[in-house]
Amino acid sequence: MGKAPSGHMNDRQTGIEGYKAQVCRILKWTELQYAEFQQETGIKYLRLYIPDDQAGADMLIRSRIYWQWWINHWQYRDASFLLATVETLPVEDRRFLYKAVHEPEDLLSKFYPGKVVLDESYAEMIGRLFDAEIQHV
Repeated sequence: MGKAPSGHMNDRQTGIEGYKAQVCRILKWTELQYAEFQQETGIKYLRLYIPDDQAGADMLIRSRIYWQWWINHWQYRDASFLLATVETLPVEDRRFLYKAVHEPEDLLSKFYPGKVVLDESYAEMIGRLFDAEIQHV
């Protein structure tokens, strides 16, 4: 069997970074503002997705797998936003539209973490708990 092209992940990462740079330029945001918005909406989405299980939401918030899934979906929404954005709009209108594209309440009806994300996040959490227990012995 042949190996996957070594540049595939680098190309994907370049795409993510390219979208981020374009969005930051269009919205006149810093990378920190972009990252904070991404994190805040990811947390808000989880709180809405699992409203009655604070511990479950907290577990997913600490899950690397959840955040990979969230950023993957984020990239698709950023791409759509960049295609639809008219840069002649005032920056506040651009920001409003961008936030609307990423509104957690609306996203709940469109997609949710699948079984793989939840199972892997659970396994990751169990591994952390197991490691913590061993350190206390």
